[in-house]
Amino acid sequence: MVSFLNRDATTNSGYRLIFGYLMLFVAFIGVITLLPLGMMAFYRDEWMCWPVFVIPGASAVFLGSFIGGVLMRGSTTGRLGKHQDSVLLVAIWLTAVTIGALPFFLADKLDFYSANNGAVSMSFSESFFESMSGYSACGFTVMSGISHGSPVLSNFLDAGVPQYCPHIFLFYRAITQFFGGVGLVLVVSSAVSDRFGMQLFYTEGHNDRLLPNLAKTAKATFGMYALIILLGTLSMWFFGMDLFEALCHSIAGMATGGFSTRVNGFYGYTNANPVFGKVLPIGIEISCSVIMLLGATSFLLIYNALTMKWKNFFRDLEIRFSIIFITVMTILCTICVLYQYNNGDGGIDFGASLRYSAFQIISCITTTGFGNAPSIVILGHGAILLSIMVMLVGGGMGSTAGAIKQYRVVIQLKSLWWSIKYKLSPSRLHHPHNYLRAGKNNELTEETYREASLYTILYLIVVLVMSLLLIFFPNWNDGKGAYFTVEQAFYLVTSALSGTGNTIVDFLGLKQTLLANGGESLIWTYNLILWIMSLCMIMGRLEIMPLYYGAMRLTRDLLHKETV
Repeated sequence: MVSFLNRDATTNSGYRLIFGYLMLFVAFIGVITLLPLGMMAFYRDEWMCWPVFVIPGASAVFLGSFIGGVLMRGSTTGRLGKHQDSVLLVAIWLTAVTIGALPFFLADKLDFYSANNGAVSMSFSESFFESMSGYSACGFTVMSGISHGSPVLSNFLDAGVPQYCPHIFLFYRAITQFFGGVGLVLVVSSAVSDRFGMQLFYTEGHNDRLLPNLAKTAKATFGMYALIILLGTLSMWFFGMDLFEALCHSIAGMATGGFSTRVNGFYGYTNANPVFGKVLPIGIEISCSVIMLLGATSFLLIYNALTMKWKNFFRDLEIRFSIIFITVMTILCTICVLYQYNNGDGGIDFGASLRYSAFQIISCITTTGFGNAPSIVILGHGAILLSIMVMLVGGGMGSTAGAIKQYRVVIQLKSLWWSIKYKLSPSRLHHPHNYLRAGKNNELTEETYREASLYTILYLIVVLVMSLLLIFFPNWNDGKGAYFTVEQAFYLVTSALSGTGNTIVDFLGLKQTLLANGGESLIWTYNLILWIMSLCMIMGRLEIMPLYYGAMRLTRDLLHKETV
């Protein structure tokens, strides 16, 4: 391997270039890990948390800068071989998640907490899962006692759950979703060669370039990102949310991540004590819904709206589809909730049903995962089925959202409609196959339709295979050793692959029941479930194929086989 890296000392290429760029990303991940330390300026009683961030963060910055400098110094940048960009991309994400897991893992290992400050205690499997959920902007969590120490929240913590999670950890989770949602490559590659950076930019799954230059694209994207987060924070704070919580929720909403600062999410605000004045939960939910919708909208379309190109925005095929689709699914979900709602306290009125349904549908189609209901399960099987359908569709192409993406779905629906229309029309008539995308009138080619169809088929195959795999694991939630149901497995995999993070299974409850019924002998099943879900999350975030291309190219290189 050493000779392989030093094959060309003057022009970086192949794995020397891969490791060189990887080290630059390692240094950047180290900086991300150090950012939460800024919270200590506002919450000084959490100073004891600094080692769990400084040790991995500073180490990553030092090693990444030093090794990257050695590999890249005194040479000109070359080019990567076929699919080696996928190798680098997968290496970047796995390295980021691994480094990102260390603060969670080290939290209770360094014993820097006092009894009054609570604790974060997680195994490495749980830490990796939490980090993957953050960087993939998914929102699954296995962190217990999620809530900072504000008196506002103390009434909403479950009995027996630690009443305090340091702000620095909650902010750190939001930070991982911030950078994971917008894309790690977009941030760092804007500082490297534009030609190679753009190649990696497209490999990561970005399809819409705002400006010709990658650095300018990154600058414009981050400007819009920061502006929406700021406005969202102020809006939710205005309606009564704590400022720290508003910031974390705004970041998670724009990243379509879904990490909340409360155990029960937005439902905790239904009867919340006011931070100041009066809390208006409906105002908070509307503000968050707008943020989620913007996060799931292509940055190119947002850029068109901000530059007053309203015609390009509202005539876009994704915008029109999302308006119709959200409306129809909300109506259907409202009907299902009205008839199937079961919280043990009677029925539900139309207003509450509409409120729960609209927020649930918006949360699922944007693949964010926030919830304002006591539990997704009590909304009924109809709402769960509709949520699965919406999560499969997902958000807009070129946004922070995941899943199949609306663009691909619309392309296939249009092709289906044109096929039916052609067969019902006289053969002499010619029907133009055009669609509007960000103000441009594009012709639907056979290649565009084939790519959309093939990815949809591949996506559904992965959902089915991973769901089938999950069905063989014991759930134990009923205390009788039952296995995951088809509904539970399908919902979890769809949620993980789309990056939504909604769940109908309590992971921590599953862990406790496994320990109670089988002790440590069954805990391996819990850990294996977390690793399977982590695999689903990274496959969904990178849109599956880069993982395959990267694995195949790395295998062929290790076996010294030529890649055609």
